[in-house]
Amino acid sequence: MQMITNPPVDFENTEKNNLKYFGNYINQVARSTYLDLFSPMTNDRFSKQDNQILSTIANNGMSRYCGAGVASLVYPYEDMTYFAALKWATDSLSNDWLKIDEQFESDFRQYELDLKNGIPRDKPELRNSYRTILYQLATQQNPRPFFKLTYRSAHTLDKRNEIAEPKAALFLAAVQRRIESILANDEKLRELKAECSLDENRLGDKATARDEINNREEAFLFFPCAIAAVTASVIDG
Repeated sequence: MQMITNPPVDFENTEKNNLKYFGNYINQVARSTYLDLFSPMTNDRFSKQDNQILSTIANNGMSRYCGAGVASLVYPYEDMTYFAALKWATDSLSNDWLKIDEQFESDFRQYELDLKNGIPRDKPELRNSYRTILYQLATQQNPRPFFKLTYRSAHTLDKRNEIAEPKAALFLAAVQRRIESILANDEKLRELKAECSLDENRLGDKATARDEINNREEAFLFFPCAIAAVTASVIDG
């Protein structure tokens, strides 16, 4: 950036301060000109100043001296828009989900009150209660769009666009099939499974029967651990 040296004009204020770089003065002139001539506060100043300059030139007017300052308050429009949208979404979700929380707390307080009054009943479970409350809120008369859409999005739709199976149940079934497929095709597991099979021909003799049973018991201990290890690797991987 070009630095001002030996300026042809006085570019300092009364306190001997300046804008230091030439580009800063170009920016200052541009902003001042825009504010004075083209901004919403201009009104008819462009025409008046044009006439004044032409009149001064026509009358061989001497140089005129003036000062100009520009200040701007720039609002972070994109950040403010993002914040407002996020705040609206957060408040909307929080208020809707809070209704389910409040309903569960009310049901739980009723459960505790019933126990004190000697009325036996099952303790409300959080996950089951949430599903039930969401279903009630989504299927009541004139439900809020949030509950209706949330409940609908948690299920698949049939050919008539009606709610069908829960997606969670389909997901668990897919996981189960995947695990069963891996277990069936894992060579080490097949070998361990074969070792769990009892050889009835070795049960006729007392000594061999004892060894056979001990070996099968040992195999039964290792087999679940091997299944757990393979299952964990599927989930992690």
